[in-house]
Amino acid sequence: MNKIIIAVVTAAIGIFSVSAAATNLTKEEHQAVEAAIVAEHEADKESCNSSSGDVRKNCLDKAEIKKKNAMEQLESDGNTLGKDLFNADVSKAVAEYSIDKDKCNQMTGSKKDFCLREASAKQINAISAAKKKLKADTEVKEEVEKSSQGTADAN
Repeated sequence: MNKIIIAVVTAAIGIFSVSAAATNLTKEEHQAVEAAIVAEHEADKESCNSSSGDVRKNCLDKAEIKKKNAMEQLESDGNTLGKDLFNADVSKAVAEYSIDKDKCNQMTGSKKDFCLREASAKQINAISAAKKKLKADTEVKEEVEKSSQGTADAN
């Protein structure tokens, strides 16, 4: 479980740095960031080769999620407000649920049931947090637009 948390935190840090870097990129900078994402993905996949079976599959799935989220952030043109980030958060929650569900299916009995409930709750909480963040970001964006509109009207 700790390995999963570490992987998720690492992915989130990587996504944040890509998001911060994606603001106002030139074409060359965009290509460089994209190449870095691909190189990191290849390194992540390479690190999975030491594992086998379901552990390797989960490792490869995590690498794909990390790459997909980083690319979504890059393609959102640095727009950290709104639907782009919401969609990235939701797709990350769905992908992580899929990985957690695969892990749970390897268990039996009450441990499996508990694991599946925990995975479902984790996904629901992640999507709920994404919705709250989208609502807050939308409210901030509206406030900024209102204040800039008020400034324009005063001139």
